[in-house]
Amino acid sequence: MKKLVILLIFLMFFIFHAFTQTQALFFQRILPNKIDLIDENFWRAPYDSVSTPHTSNSYLIGNSITFNLLGDSHLHLKQLLEKVLSLSETTSIPVHIHLDGQNWIAARPDLWNWFDPSIPGYNPENRKNVEWTSWTPDSAVKVCWRDWGQQIRVLPAPNIASPAILNAHYEAYDLLLPIIIKWIKHLPAAKKYLFGGIRIGWEAGINYNAYYYKNGNEIFDKHPSTTEYDPKGRTTTENFSLDSNTLRLGYAAASTSNIQTEGELTNAVYEKIVHRYVETLCRYVTNFGFTPKELFTHIGGNYAPFDKHLKFWPAINRYATPGWSFYSMDPSSAGSLSDELKTAGLSQWAASEWLWPGQTSDEWCEHLRKTYSFKDCRLLVIYNWEFMIDRDVIAQKGIRKFLSGSS
Repeated sequence: MKKLVILLIFLMFFIFHAFTQTQALFFQRILPNKIDLIDENFWRAPYDSVSTPHTSNSYLIGNSITFNLLGDSHLHLKQLLEKVLSLSETTSIPVHIHLDGQNWIAARPDLWNWFDPSIPGYNPENRKNVEWTSWTPDSAVKVCWRDWGQQIRVLPAPNIASPAILNAHYEAYDLLLPIIIKWIKHLPAAKKYLFGGIRIGWEAGINYNAYYYKNGNEIFDKHPSTTEYDPKGRTTTENFSLDSNTLRLGYAAASTSNIQTEGELTNAVYEKIVHRYVETLCRYVTNFGFTPKELFTHIGGNYAPFDKHLKFWPAINRYATPGWSFYSMDPSSAGSLSDELKTAGLSQWAASEWLWPGQTSDEWCEHLRKTYSFKDCRLLVIYNWEFMIDRDVIAQKGIRKFLSGSS
């Protein structure tokens, strides 16, 4: 009996150790409009396309699902989470849970609608919850723009230091995280690997995923329902120069957080704001029992020329494994990334958003190899399966080569 107990303890340790040492590769999924369309075929598609009998056990392969905490109703978020957790367990394909409350905020007009009494949520005090172009709420923005392949209008950039905005994040965490914990506890030991961790933020930052054109409010007031007269593209320089056709945002967050209340905003100030935002959220999530190996951060604004853009350190805090976006970029040559990780005493990191295409399958394989071999990459999320990898046979072949250990 004693030998059996010792054996069971050894097996449990082996299982835990094996899973915590496993590196993860997830495909970011673009969800269909209806939850009912998220079925087993949807869930299995990437795995079935890139996995082979020779796939290394060193890599988890699964799906990354984004939950827009302020962009969808709590009912929708709950139903979506329960659906993907169930599919993960049924198919034995892991799920990586991406929680973001910055980029899409349509479900909470009670936070951002300070300007239109004809739609829900109107309250002039909501100026405090959106970004400004100067040090006073009178400069609150009504609209912003985003370019993820093509320019679109988006709602006013949220003030990521606003207590009301942060509380909205917490409300969604309070709803979703207990569901995840219950699911993990329910899983048998041999299936604990299905939980692929939680990612906080979606290129968290200021001025790039919601930027503001000069006279943006006036453009919106004159043409609220058409983008025909919008500026056609940014002419901003690498450091968001005020001489460009955009205005800097971040004054609301700097002021609310008391990081700065006058003068000119700099990259150093933005870095402090973003670090505090992400760290605050990670700290809250750890209260539910998640560890730094289970939490990953995701900030943006780090790209060449690296001395003109944001540094990497804002993604680093003691509650999570730090992560960044990498597009057609070798992390080993990404500016000061290596030095900043070394200064923090870290080797583990995440390619929280990754796409480094190759002209051949060998190039795809080599790009993945280079990324994972930089220090200790624990997580790589390929953007996106739909409309990108799902129709690219060269990419799929390269990923299969990498996973099978072929050269």
